[in-house]
Amino acid sequence: MTDKGIVKMQTKYKLQRLDLIVLTALAAAYFILLRYLHHDISNTLISCNDDFFNADTAEVYEQIGGFYLNLDTMKHTIPYALLFLLEKIRMTLPGVQEVLTRQDIFLLIASLNVCLAYVITKVTTNNYISSLLIAILFGLSFSQLTVGSFPETYGITIFCLLSYLAFYNICSKSIKKNDFILRVMGSAFLGLCHLPLVLVGLYSHNHQQNSFLTKSSLIVLSGAIFATSPMWSVSLISPSAAALIYDYTGNNASINNFLEFENWLNVINNLYVVGLWNPAQIVQEIYAVTDTGYFAILVFVIVIGLICRLTAKLDVYRRAQALSVLLISVGQICFYIFFAPDYSALFAVTAIAIVIPLMALIIKDFNLSHKSLVLGMIIFIGYTNSITMLATPSEPIDGNCYNWGVKQGLMRVF
Repeated sequence: MTDKGIVKMQTKYKLQRLDLIVLTALAAAYFILLRYLHHDISNTLISCNDDFFNADTAEVYEQIGGFYLNLDTMKHTIPYALLFLLEKIRMTLPGVQEVLTRQDIFLLIASLNVCLAYVITKVTTNNYISSLLIAILFGLSFSQLTVGSFPETYGITIFCLLSYLAFYNICSKSIKKNDFILRVMGSAFLGLCHLPLVLVGLYSHNHQQNSFLTKSSLIVLSGAIFATSPMWSVSLISPSAAALIYDYTGNNASINNFLEFENWLNVINNLYVVGLWNPAQIVQEIYAVTDTGYFAILVFVIVIGLICRLTAKLDVYRRAQALSVLLISVGQICFYIFFAPDYSALFAVTAIAIVIPLMALIIKDFNLSHKSLVLGMIIFIGYTNSITMLATPSEPIDGNCYNWGVKQGLMRVF
């Protein structure tokens, strides 16, 4: 540290050669798996919007060929910019477009996200088996196999989220005096990817400080101002844009959603049950709680109780990290209840990704028998979700394509 208080970012963690071998094999295997599972439904993904999870797969697939100014770009500014850049690189580099299709961009990003899950867990546990288990569990989760690798903005959003979590976990101890700035920047940047991720500003290792709640509230508020800046700045310039944003919000969000117990069940089910495991044998638009779902939610509540009991036994540093994740998760649940309880399965990949540090903390002290149980669960989840993917019809579920391609009336910037 210099006299001016500038803290040099020194990382104590370095990837070993074996890590690099594991990451390369993991990325290649996952990319091949996704190509296999997506093969039958790929045509629907790139030609139809709203067929799966109410996702804009066709629009995103088409739109990254040019950069457009519209409501979706304002909501997901960073993902659209990065996807546009990746597509331009693919089209510019000699021979690349003959090897990789535009859809492969999304599969590559999803494969990198599985690798980042491994890195985050390895930083926490310094254990190869634990890191592989968490990475594979994340990779085989239903939300990651679908929305996380569909032609959508969420794959690149998860890449940004996991990159930030990896960076913060590696560097946070050596940049304590810049912790506030780092968290504001993370909150703002991730909010520009997906607005609820401004809550990542709560992620900290220093909950024992008396000013934590005040400091974290200020961080999230600052991040939210930056994250919503494309929308409110355009609204100030254009009354028609303001009306469009107001109508969009009014049609989707309602404070009354909190008063319906079914919405709470649906969101928890969609984020943490369907998001992890879906035996429905079809990828569809909307998921609601079924008899199986009620049982799964009961299991989920029991697991949360066990997690709270386990975190109570952690040291102060690790407990703060775990509580951060729980706070963010509760905030996400509330946001999706307010905004889109019916379509919350679309956002499950963000909810699953944010709990990776918590899963790493829990599995850190597992013995071999416990890890064997986790492996059995992973095999079961992966098999069931793969069957669901392969059983999904290769034609649009309702027989028609809704909102094909890029919507009319958009301004193409370049």
